[in-house]
Amino acid sequence: MTPRSRNSRGTRFKLLHTGDARLLYRRGTLTLASGGADAAAAALADFDGALESDPAYVPALAARAGLAFDRGDQEAALSDLTRAVEAALDDPDLLYNRGYLRQAAGRWRDAIDDYTRTLALPGADGAELLQRRAECDRATAKGSGRDLADALGRGAPAGAA
Repeated sequence: MTPRSRNSRGTRFKLLHTGDARLLYRRGTLTLASGGADAAAAALADFDGALESDPAYVPALAARAGLAFDRGDQEAALSDLTRAVEAALDDPDLLYNRGYLRQAAGRWRDAIDDYTRTLALPGADGAELLQRRAECDRATAKGSGRDLADALGRGAPAGAA
């Protein structure tokens, strides 16, 4: 017997490969996009299932981190993003997002480290990263971000002294 599930409109559909991380992740993202009162809970169940199948599946880790952040669980979000970063070291979006979470949690030095690592990767938005790093520097009262900007030959970020 093939397991069945329901989407947000109550329509039944078959799950042909219940243990496939990619399929569970895709179903979770589609469920989340459809909205509905219980979409986040249903999507979270799919992301959890995807990670049971493949504990290092980066898209599911990142999606679950987003849900954790949305419900105010910064530690769970940071944990999942850290696992995702460890599995995909060259992904500037993951590093940037983890830096953002660390900055929001007041973990300034950790945020600066993530933003600095992100700058070294292709596809990174240097101007925004320099600005975020400068915000962290100001928060720790240890600098203005000019050292990093000068080292990269990009000039100081907006608002840096």
